[in-house]
Parts: sequence; structure tokens; C-alpha cells
Amino acid sequence: MPADRYNSMDLEQKLAVIASEWRETFDAIEDSVWLLDMDRRIIRANRASQRIFGKLPQDIVGLHCCQAVYGKALPRIDCPFEGMLATGKRATVQTSLDNNWYEVSVDPIFNEQGTIVRAAYIVKNINTLKKAEDCEQTRAGILLRIAGGGPLPQLLSFIALSIENGNPGMLCSILLTSDDGQRLLHGAAPSLPDCYNMAADRTKIGEGVGSCGTAAFRRERVVVEDIDSHPFWKDFAPAREAGLRSCWSEPIISSSGALLGTFAIYLRTPATPTEDEINLIQQASAFAAIAIERSKGEAERVELEQLLGQSQKMEAIGHLSGGIAHDFNNLLTPILIYADMLKRSLPDDEKFRSQLDGIIRASGKARDLTQQLLSFSRKQVMKMQAVDLNDVIGSFHTMLRRTLHANITLNLQLATLPVVVCADSSKIEQVLLNLVLNAQDAVAVNGMITIETGETLIDDEFARRYPGMNPGRYVLLACSDNGCGMSAEIMSRIFEPFFSTKEVGHGTGLGLANVYGIIKQHNGHVTVASSIGDGTVFKIYLPLSEDKPHRIGAEREQGGLDYSGSAVILLVEDNEMVRVMTSDLLEGFGYTVYSAEHPERALELLQQITGKVDLLITDVVMPGMNGQQLFQRISSGHPEIDKVLYISGYTNNVILTAGEFDDGMPFLQKPFTVDALMGRINELLEAEPARSLPQ
Repeated sequence: MPADRYNSMDLEQKLAVIASEWRETFDAIEDSVWLLDMDRRIIRANRASQRIFGKLPQDIVGLHCCQAVYGKALPRIDCPFEGMLATGKRATVQTSLDNNWYEVSVDPIFNEQGTIVRAAYIVKNINTLKKAEDCEQTRAGILLRIAGGGPLPQLLSFIALSIENGNPGMLCSILLTSDDGQRLLHGAAPSLPDCYNMAADRTKIGEGVGSCGTAAFRRERVVVEDIDSHPFWKDFAPAREAGLRSCWSEPIISSSGALLGTFAIYLRTPATPTEDEINLIQQASAFAAIAIERSKGEAERVELEQLLGQSQKMEAIGHLSGGIAHDFNNLLTPILIYADMLKRSLPDDEKFRSQLDGIIRASGKARDLTQQLLSFSRKQVMKMQAVDLNDVIGSFHTMLRRTLHANITLNLQLATLPVVVCADSSKIEQVLLNLVLNAQDAVAVNGMITIETGETLIDDEFARRYPGMNPGRYVLLACSDNGCGMSAEIMSRIFEPFFSTKEVGHGTGLGLANVYGIIKQHNGHVTVASSIGDGTVFKIYLPLSEDKPHRIGAEREQGGLDYSGSAVILLVEDNEMVRVMTSDLLEGFGYTVYSAEHPERALELLQQITGKVDLLITDVVMPGMNGQQLFQRISSGHPEIDKVLYISGYTNNVILTAGEFDDGMPFLQKPFTVDALMGRINELLEAEPARSLPQ
């Protein structure tokens, strides 16, 4: 068309020409486009109006835009036409109509004078965009809720409801894998009937066991379009009673590949999932995995904190117990020795001897009590060697059997191959005895106690749950009973010294504390599992040894009773009572004794002694210088002094690495008897020169 002719047209004519020339393009637009006059009446409409609104273009021409869209002549409060008039620019709103979302935009059309004379009304279907936005909001909301923490059932219910709210008609269910990995347990299904949830609880994981049991077994998605006709659901009436017709189940897999459970979507009509719905169930399953793993991680963190707190408490109690035992041993030593000395020096008076024997017996029981405290505090002397745990148990079995009541069965289930550990066999026997006696108190008539051994591999995950434990190969010693069991509150305190559930006068409360200390001193770990009415299982993990095991044999007896001698002894002891008592005892047997209250005084005495010193007897733990350091100082300046006997109320890691010493090391633990001290002195004076303790 010639330009001069086009320019001579008025606006209506120009629009008619444009509409005629661009009709095909105008109708090809996917969005609904209307041309409005200033009264909001539709002048023209493209073909998309029929697809979007179900109305032919010619049927809506002449109607107000709001009437064509909403069936109302009056404009809405958020009418974009009014917004366009107010700003002179495009105005856009989003609106929902018949479960569909639309974006409505109104653009101004100006004449040559810049006045708005028409408007372009554009309606765009934004269902896909809106659904993506809603999904993103749902996703963000779920992740925010998971990050906020809370009980796992509440988190899982929130995930299920969030998916249901964004997808009307869907009913969500989350099942969790049982601890033994054999079944699916109810997790959350807020919109499903309670009767159905009860029926689905403890679903067996296996092929053909519904959608969820099969999905968990296969570890892949299982889609059942129609429950009524599918063989997986053939014998499960609760689904039909609940009106469920289709089920799409997705396994919930952890970040490490472990099966955590299943996420299922139910519908009340037969249905096949679309690609978007498959993506939805995959995402929902991922959300559930995050929530479950986070919840488990939080539970493990709390458990670790409790274990660490318990470990720190036991450590503090151990330090206190060791200090008490050390001081008590220093008190008991002169009581035992003086009583024995009096008994030896008094005439054969039966009454006096009986009274002295009573003092000695009482002191012996007090000594045993301090030994239990030292076991708990890990400060007792240990004779460590490679032993087959099966041999230790086998040789001690008769003693255990005699200890138990006749109506209790002692069942041994020992490993077929040797299980070698580096241990003090006598201390392991103490552990066995304490565990068995503790079990005997828990079982009823005709009860059973089982002792098992075996080899096990501790991985990083297991070791992480128990502070102080390292991954590696261990020997497992388990003692279980079918007794009354314990509550969680009691279990949290069973290893504490003097804690007992028995009546006053029936037990010291040191048996399990003794077990705890001995196992810790062996670089092992002890756990306990119990519940009311279900018995108790103690599991002890000891590091596996690659050394050849020693044969379990009897302990060496002490020497004879003739303790007289004439040797020169240098005694160094910071406790006055023990020092004076030991000097009196040795001098009574004919020995020459030079005593010093601390190491520096001992070094001064050496300068004053003219003859040879045959033996140094020194406490291990002293202020300023320990016994080993003193012996090294003395032997370097006086090489002729080559024999030493260390004595102490408890061992110290500075002297005895990890509380261990080799057989034959010259050490005597307080409180000692006359026979023990004099027998050891005779052995040393007759033996080869002593070796230094390990650094």
C-alpha cells in the first residue's frame, strides 16, 4: 500500500489494515491477545482465546475484558487495565482460573499526540512456571524445616504434607527400615487412614510384598498403576478398604548407599506417573533421606556427647580412686607389717595370736578393696603376656562353675581357633568372675549365663561411636544372661565405684568398676546392652595380638621363711610411717639400713656411707625425682650399686609405660606383707644385677 494513502487514514483504518495484514501472525500467537478500547471492551481477539477461555473470538468481541475472563463487568481490585491507566506503562498480574494460572498484561497504545487510545490485553498460561515456583518454594520450605531439626516423625510428616498440598489427590507414606534390615516400619503417613498405617507397619522387605516391600528389596522404583489387579497387592485387603487404587514407591537411599526406607505416593484412582511426577517422587525420597540421615546424625551426636561425658566422669572418678587407694595403701602397709612383727616376737599365746590374726585378716580385706579401686583407676600392676583367651577361660571354667548356684547353666561358646590377646591372665579371670557373679544376681531359677569368644573387625564408624577406641582387629569376649535386665538409668551408672542395686551389706559396688578399669588398662573397651525383662549382654573388645601365646601356668611361690641377713640397704620413702616401719623390720632381721625421706637426702647419705650399698629400695612416686631417675643417678656415680627394688601404692605411667612391666622386674606393690618384702629382698640379693625400668 502506498505510504501517502496509509498516512491519510485515521486510526481505525490503520488498525484495520494492520489487523488484515497481520491476521495470520496475530492468530498464530499462543497467548490470548485482545485489543481493547478505553471502556475495556474487546475490539478484536485472536484464536488463542478459544483455547485458553473456551470461547470463540467473535463471541467475546464487544464484552468487557473482566466479563470475558471472570464473567463480571466490574473490574477487580487488581485490574491490570486500571494499573496501566494509572502509570501509562504495562501492568501485569497473576491470577488463578479453573485450577490454572495465568499472567495478564495490559500494554498502552498511544496516538500521535501521546494519548492512550487503545490497550493490548495479553493472557499467558503460566502453569508450568507457577508449578516450578511452587515446587521451589516447597523444596526450600522442606529443607529449611529439616535444617531446623526436630523429632523425625514430625519432619517426615511435614515432607509428606508439603508434597500433598502441592499435588491435590496424592496421599504420601514414608516407611523406615528396621534395625535388622528385614522390615519396613511406619514413619509418617498423615493423610492415610490409621487402620491402613497399622496394617502397613512392619511390612516385610521382599519380592512381591506390595510396592514398598518390593521397592526396598529391589532398591529401585516400583509403579503399580492399579492395586486391584496387581499380584503384588493380591492378598492385602486394607488397601482396598482404604480406597487406594495406585501406588508408586521409591526406595530411600542414604548418601553412603544404605537403604533407609521407602517413599510412596497413593492415589484413589488407577494412574501412571508422568515424567514430572516421577521427578517429584525422586525429590521427595531425597528429602526423606536427608531428614533421616540428619536425625540419625543428631542422635549419634547426642549419644557421643553422653558417652564422652560418661568417659570423662569415669576418668575423674578413676583419678580420685587412685589417689585414695595410694594413701590407703601407705596406711595399710605398716599395719600389716607391725602386726606380723608382733606375731613373730610374742610368745606362743593363743589369745594374742588370734587377735593379731584378726588384725592381719582385716588388713588383708582392706588391701583387696584398695586393689579393686586401683583396678578401676588403672593404676595396678599388670603382668602382660600373649595368652589365648580360650585357654584362660577354659582353665578358669571349673572355678566359675563352683562359684555359681547349681540351678544356673554356664554355657561356653568359644571360638574354634585361638584368640590371642596381650593380657594379664589373672586380671582377665577377675573380669570373668565379676561378670558371672553379676549375671547370677540377675537370673531367676534355671537361668543361663553364656560366655562367648571370637574375632571381630572394628571399622571407623563403630570406633567413632566409642571415645578412645581405635579401628582394627579385636577379640570379642561376651558374657550374656537371660535375667531381669536393667533400665537405661541403671546402665548409665553400673561402672561407677560403690554404685550398687543390691541391699546394704550385700556387695561393695566395685565388681563392674573393677571390670571397667581392667579392660581399659588392657587398651580394650566394654559395652553393655540390656532392657527390663530381656537380660543383659556385656561385650568386651581386646586388641588382637599376633604373638605366640604363653601357656597358662601357676604363679611362682615366694621364698622360704629364713629372712635374716647382713646386707647394707639404702631405703628411700617419702611416707614416714612406711619408712620407719620398713627400717624397723629390716634392722630386726639383721640388715644395715640407711633411710632417706626424699631422693636428694638419699644422694647426700651416699656420700657419708663408707661401705658398699648392696640394695636400693625406693618408692616409685616421690616429689622432685621419681624412683627410676634416682636409681639412674645413683648407678651412674656408684656403679657398684646395681640392685634396686621399687615399691609403690600404685603404678605411674612415667615409670611403667601403660601400667605394664616385664616378668622379673624388681617391683613390689603396697601394701605388702613381711613374707612378700623379705622374700623379694632375698631373691634380689641372690640374683644378677637389676635392669633399669623402661623409659
